[in-house]
Amino acid sequence: RCEDIAPLFVNGWIACFASGMTLDSDWMILIAFALGGLTIAYGIGCAILVKMQTGLVFRPDYEFKQTPADYGLNYREVWIAINSPEERDPNAAAPTEQLHGWWIGETQPQQADRVTIYFHGNRGNISSTLNLERIAAFYQTWGGAFLIADYRGFGRSVSGPPSERKLYEDLDAIWNHITHGEGVAPDRQSICVYGHSLGGAAAIEFARRHPSITALIVDGSFTSIYDVALENPNFRPFPLDRILKHRFESIAKVPTLTMPTLFIHGTADDVVPAFMSEKLYAAAAEPKDLCLLPGVHHEDVLELAPDRFLSTLSHFLDRAQCCVKPS
Repeated sequence: RCEDIAPLFVNGWIACFASGMTLDSDWMILIAFALGGLTIAYGIGCAILVKMQTGLVFRPDYEFKQTPADYGLNYREVWIAINSPEERDPNAAAPTEQLHGWWIGETQPQQADRVTIYFHGNRGNISSTLNLERIAAFYQTWGGAFLIADYRGFGRSVSGPPSERKLYEDLDAIWNHITHGEGVAPDRQSICVYGHSLGGAAAIEFARRHPSITALIVDGSFTSIYDVALENPNFRPFPLDRILKHRFESIAKVPTLTMPTLFIHGTADDVVPAFMSEKLYAAAAEPKDLCLLPGVHHEDVLELAPDRFLSTLSHFLDRAQCCVKPS
């Protein structure tokens, strides 16, 4: 807490004079005021970070400007209850909290050979161009059914501000939806998970909770929010480890993964540095793959390296035996 740090400044000042340092009273008053001002400013800075961090980690948009149809894709709108059927109030007319999403491509997922769950990043919503362009490219490359849903606090999945805790609850709701609501069978169908940036952290947590998925793709993601914050020199003076409430500590989770995992990252990414994917790869259990794309930034892979990006994903999925026909 910031209040634990402020006394260090005062104690340091007292120690200086206790050690025999002497100054006239005017200088002592000036130094005292200066240290007091620094202490107050530091405390204010801590308080601002505490207040602002949710807005820094999550940057949702509520407006929809396009749909999958604008990319020539079939889609079906879905609403996903947060609570499982066993947890719902039987007297309630409808769940009070729901996720909004789309089934894209093959809109009857129980009939698809492959189901891909797409977790988007910390900006926008499911209708963002980055998300729909990638899903369109994936569908054209390997087909199947795709589910993309907004976390609570994004798009039409509005329920107060987003948080790490809520997002993890949303992951369980998505799993219940695909397996119970849609009849997707992990023992008969390939379930692949793709996540970009913050969505990569969501995908890692999803895979940790549901090891029966067939393959995991983590694109342009980070080791932890703490590590990302340390990359900004403006945040380094603050006690980040105490301030952060949204942590997304993927680096601690990847050693427990059991499914084939691909880490892919652009070397020119100035939002999440590529060395973080290298660290995730090094910490992950086998089987695993790492692909670094030279010159690619955080969001422009389909502009700068579409062929290598899509072929890398396709070859990885083939090796993970994601194309096995339902029995």
